[in-house]
Amino acid sequence: MGWLEAHAYLAAWLSPLVTLIGIIAQNKSGKTEPIAWPTIMIYIAFLTCLAAVFTPQFDLPTRFFASFSMSTGLGYFMMHK
Repeated sequence: MGWLEAHAYLAAWLSPLVTLIGIIAQNKSGKTEPIAWPTIMIYIAFLTCLAAVFTPQFDLPTRFFASFSMSTGLGYFMMHK
């Protein structure tokens, strides 16, 4: 259980991949409207920055830049939807 607690950030790194696979699979079913790729890429970048913020191996300036980028993406999603 200690390993899982120490490496919980790995789930955050899987989220962009799982999201992208889910969106492509949903679009292949033909029941949804076409994918808005610019919005999806912003969403994937948001999830990647979120994972970088939670990864303790990154240095402080990298995590700070990722948190700034993540907050910018969050602001975009709050204004867009």
